[in-house]
Amino acid sequence: SSGTNRAGAVRTGVKNFLTSIQNAGLGDYVNVGLIGFSSPGYIGGNLGYISVGLGKAGNTSHRQEINGALSPRFQGGTYTQIGLRQGSAMLNADTSGNKKMMILLTDGVPTFSDKVKNSVVQNGTLYGTNFGSSRDEPGNTAQLRRPYTDSSGNTIYDTWPATLGEAKKAKDSGNEVHALGIQLADDGHYMTKEKIRQNMQLITNSPDLYEDADSADAVEAYLNNQAKDIIKNFNTVADGTITDPIGTQFQYANNQATVTSVGKQTVPASELP
Repeated sequence: SSGTNRAGAVRTGVKNFLTSIQNAGLGDYVNVGLIGFSSPGYIGGNLGYISVGLGKAGNTSHRQEINGALSPRFQGGTYTQIGLRQGSAMLNADTSGNKKMMILLTDGVPTFSDKVKNSVVQNGTLYGTNFGSSRDEPGNTAQLRRPYTDSSGNTIYDTWPATLGEAKKAKDSGNEVHALGIQLADDGHYMTKEKIRQNMQLITNSPDLYEDADSADAVEAYLNNQAKDIIKNFNTVADGTITDPIGTQFQYANNQATVTSVGKQTVPASELP
């Protein structure tokens, strides 16, 4: 909780992320929620996740609820699939028409996933498409002790098909998925760090939406940059025009227009069309 380790860096980074949006004057325009995931039995009873629903980043009590949800000790396995599923469900339930973005933070390979019932191979990668109610629980690795063949005839050797399949569902429903791998390492003798990174990139909409963080400071920096990107989106005018149907009996005293964002920052002339 001192902020010098990975968990502390996540807590501090999320807190600063929310504060940055609020300080930019965008608290009423950005909605934020949280899904925390672990192996079942550690959080959320046997569900493996906890949830703080979407709310305005400018709402003090909502920010406190998110920060409070992150305060307990981080422990248990890595049920990444449930995090992706519940995060996507939270975003999909919002009907505002706003851009929807999910930021996945994980410090290792998925060590829990739902059993794959059906799957499909696309571009050489196996994606689960339908899942059962029971789980694959290798514990401290993604590798299954007992591989099995699903109803589609594909062999499931690890937890990645289920995880990548869930990520694909999230992306196909219109969500933009980002991911941060925190101090990733080889998965024993099963999978190299580089292969894990490639799989992490497949979780996102494009490889450039994945980043590594090899230190606690890098975690905080990543979340700080995510906040800056969100703020920047509000300060961009795309194909904008100004039309003022002023009457012929009036004259402009000044023909220079000043445009401001919905936040507190003035939009530079260089960003105007």
